[in-house]
Amino acid sequence: MLVAAAGLSVIPGAFGAITSCPSSPSLLGLTTYLGSGNGCSTVDATYTNFSVGTATGTINGVALPGASTVLIPSALQIFLATEPSNPRLLEFSSPGLLGPTSQNGCSNISGDLGWCIQGKNDVLVSSYTYTATFSNAISTFGIAGTALANGGVSTATVFREICLGQATFSQGCANYLVVQGGAVNTNFSSLSFSSSVNFAPTNVIAIRDTVYLATANPNSSWATFLPYDTIDSPEPATFGIMGAALAALGFARRRRKRS
Repeated sequence: MLVAAAGLSVIPGAFGAITSCPSSPSLLGLTTYLGSGNGCSTVDATYTNFSVGTATGTINGVALPGASTVLIPSALQIFLATEPSNPRLLEFSSPGLLGPTSQNGCSNISGDLGWCIQGKNDVLVSSYTYTATFSNAISTFGIAGTALANGGVSTATVFREICLGQATFSQGCANYLVVQGGAVNTNFSSLSFSSSVNFAPTNVIAIRDTVYLATANPNSSWATFLPYDTIDSPEPATFGIMGAALAALGFARRRRKRS
């Protein structure tokens, strides 16, 4: 279930507008991609139909709090960019008040903004859904990133839920899978993670990402995420087809040279 954030207006851009996904670092928020038919494309994937808000209930056995105690990031505050090391994939971020830094703009005096909470007993649940369509079928999907926290027991975890072969996300979909990274109710300062799931090849998936942050004591406590990345893997047969095509091209060139 995706619930609209308090005070958040979902305003779609021009109908059917698909642009190239921006390179990292990017300050282009998800506002550009809200609504049916809007989105961006990478080398072999198109990401569309974004919606931003919060989530309730239980994900992967973790019961989410009933409500956030801080302002939920709007579409303007959640940024999308292609990964620096792999421009066919995406990374997502939402910096704190201090802007993009080694701690995502978060510190013991930063206050709350984006995916940064600071203070005693703060809670944030920030979600967004979207559709990913791949030119070549994929058989692996997941997330990789780093959770940061300081001061007592904290939660900094991200869930990536997917519906295989679906264009619209629903937690009750027939082919539902979920991966999770980060920590829940743990005393930590920096935790890198990489989590993925394998499945039968598909070209379309509906996705919901949920960032869940929570602090305990003292007032200087904070928790955040660095920009986190997408993991995927084209179905192995795709590589075989590509290899065969390249081999055939090389053979044809050799024949032309001999003649």
